[in-house]
Amino acid sequence: MDTEPANSVIGLDVGLEFFYTNQKGNKIDQPKFLRKGEKKLNKFQVLTSQ
Repeated sequence: MDTEPANSVIGLDVGLEFFYTNQKGNKIDQPKFLRKGEKKLNKFQVLTSQ
């Protein structure tokens, strides 16, 4: 399969409020891995402390 470069440029802005924003203004939210993990950890800490 022969492929040629697209010769196009895209712009991405990585930030704190949103994970990234592309050149068209589409905003992608931050992944919530930490918050989900904190909830599970809190649950297990409560169970083990009893």
